[in-house]
Amino acid sequence: MYDDPEHFSLWGIIDLEKNGAVVSRNLEGLFEQIKTEEELKKFPDKYNLVKSMIKTIANNSKTFKFNVDVHFEKAWQEYRELTSSGFPSKRTADLYILIKK
Repeated sequence: MYDDPEHFSLWGIIDLEKNGAVVSRNLEGLFEQIKTEEELKKFPDKYNLVKSMIKTIANNSKTFKFNVDVHFEKAWQEYRELTSSGFPSKRTADLYILIKK
């Protein structure tokens, strides 16, 4: 996303679907971070992807300490520190519509 808040503002989003594109001005939840396992479980696709990525790193790392199936929160924290990644967002879009101020 273009990062110049002095000149541009986020107007809306575009989500690409099978039958075309959907334009929306609903920005609720965009970039709002998921910070716990319980919140992440509400998004099964993201939960499974995160768990799979943690397992991949754990299997290839001799220093990874936590079993994701037993200590998900600790394993997730260790994964984020190891990969320098943040928390996933509750909602993202395929494309963002920015307007010039």
